[in-house]
Amino acid sequence: MAQRHAPALQVEVSRQPLLQGLIALLLTASAAALIAGVSAHMPACWWLLSTLPVAASLGWHFSAVTPRHLQWDGQTWRLAPLHLDEPGDAVQLRAVIDLGDWLLLRCAPIEDRLPRHIYLPLSRAALGASWGSLRATLYAARTQLAP
Repeated sequence: MAQRHAPALQVEVSRQPLLQGLIALLLTASAAALIAGVSAHMPACWWLLSTLPVAASLGWHFSAVTPRHLQWDGQTWRLAPLHLDEPGDAVQLRAVIDLGDWLLLRCAPIEDRLPRHIYLPLSRAALGASWGSLRATLYAARTQLAP
């Protein structure tokens, strides 16, 4: 019996400013709650509220999504920066959160050329027509890795 593979697929993972803003807002609200809690016990700490713009800026900066190509070649998932036209590094892909119209994927490097893990937030709105193909390939694809 011939082994069948999911067909090749390529999607662009783009910036998501709405998600980035939401994460920055959550970090800022958390910092404000922490400062309010500490200031309730130590009133001299209220001046720390002036650091909230720094928290918002850090939240915005560290939640930025780097644009990339996510590719399935029929046997292996690959991840590459958007500006490169060549196939990227091989990765193991796993859905960490699946909310139907939104996915958080974790890419673990097979080789040591990538950081430990890269998280990719993907949404139906951002991917459009390729959303269904991505979900079908993600759950149907079985990566064939050499031992």
